[in-house]
Amino acid sequence: MVNVPTLLAVASLAANYGSRSVLPVVSHVICIDGICSASELIGACSSAFFAGDLGAQLVAKALVQRFSGQQLLCWGTGAWAAVMLLVPAALTGPRLLLLLLQAVLGFCCGLGYPSAHALLAETVAPENKGLAVSLIISASAVGAMASNFLTPQLTQVFSWLVPFLLFAGLGLAITCSISLSTRPKPKAHGSSASSSGSSELLLWLREPLIPAIFLGMFASGAANAFLYSFVPTLFVEAYGASLEQLGFLTFAAPLGNSVCCVLSGILADSLVKHMRPYQVRMIMQSLGTAVPALCLLATCQLKSQLGAAVTVTLWMASHGFQTSGITALLHDVAHARASELFAMGNVASKFAGILAGPLVSRFASTWGWNWILCIIALHYLVSGAVLVSLMPRSEEASKLFNIDTCKKEEQKDESGSPASSDAESTHIASSAEPTPSSSRFSSRSSRRRPTREVSLD
Repeated sequence: MVNVPTLLAVASLAANYGSRSVLPVVSHVICIDGICSASELIGACSSAFFAGDLGAQLVAKALVQRFSGQQLLCWGTGAWAAVMLLVPAALTGPRLLLLLLQAVLGFCCGLGYPSAHALLAETVAPENKGLAVSLIISASAVGAMASNFLTPQLTQVFSWLVPFLLFAGLGLAITCSISLSTRPKPKAHGSSASSSGSSELLLWLREPLIPAIFLGMFASGAANAFLYSFVPTLFVEAYGASLEQLGFLTFAAPLGNSVCCVLSGILADSLVKHMRPYQVRMIMQSLGTAVPALCLLATCQLKSQLGAAVTVTLWMASHGFQTSGITALLHDVAHARASELFAMGNVASKFAGILAGPLVSRFASTWGWNWILCIIALHYLVSGAVLVSLMPRSEEASKLFNIDTCKKEEQKDESGSPASSDAESTHIASSAEPTPSSSRFSSRSSRRRPTREVSLD
């Protein structure tokens, strides 16, 4: 059963990704007279956007500990909608102003997925989490599909200003809907497990699966940067497509991704009843990396617009299997802290986006688009092989997060006997399974501190 918070997150993320897909199309209209290079403009704006997005991931961990997912989703959606109203004016002004606005837009849009994952952790039961995760991931593809199809048509019929105004208005309407919905109780300060971000990250990185997840998110970030920013330019420069043809050539790819995300979530929730969760994640992640790599290599051999449209659609559609692979794995491993792990891993994803912006436009002009596609295929194959081979460690990695929570809960409950408390902490940290005494301690701690965040998993 899909609840209202999940639907609000889906609507917000769809509008979020629809808004960020407007500029890659509009750039070809602005630069049509040769006053600028569309690929260079897209590359610079994409890099600035992902720089802002990276900043959002760096602060997201602290924000989701302090505020509810619904609050962050509301604030982030309203902020990017307001910035969208300013972007058209900056497009005809100084380039520096445009890049600054793109960075701000990236920061506001970047709060979308961390807040959505926090919202799911707060409101969705474990048995429904696979479908819920698939829905919020597919929302980005739905938004991109709508933008890819509508933006060229609206630009041709009206003006390139109209898509910006449309998505800004949609974002403001969704913000009002989120703010008027039932609000969860605000988190008490310090109720979430908190510690020094760098020391906690080092603790997590000792588990080999966590760096493998970050590598997978880096590769996925490189692919997504291309899919959401450079696919229109690929068809214009490599296949000679016109602006009128772009909508019909590119809208099917996000649609396929959306359908595959949802179907893979339903399939994964069904399989997990008969298999261990990590085995289901291995199957889905293998499909989500091997099939896209094959589609990319096939695209390099095609010369027709229609053939390329088919393989790009299959590429983006099969990428959706990762929703029930690496993305669902975040919830298997980190449970209620999945949004924090996602935010940390998303730093790698956004760093890939920052690099992809200028590098894709430069390499495409010097080496050609086939080289770019081959490099992305290599990212898929390497990251998929590494992550899938380490997925059997997901249950072991999950214990790391549980032990970490116990240690921090004990530190909060110190009451004047630090020596005994330190000894207890050392005992817990050295145990692979919680002892009966530590379980009783956690139970008493939970009764004394009712405001503590409780894992839904």
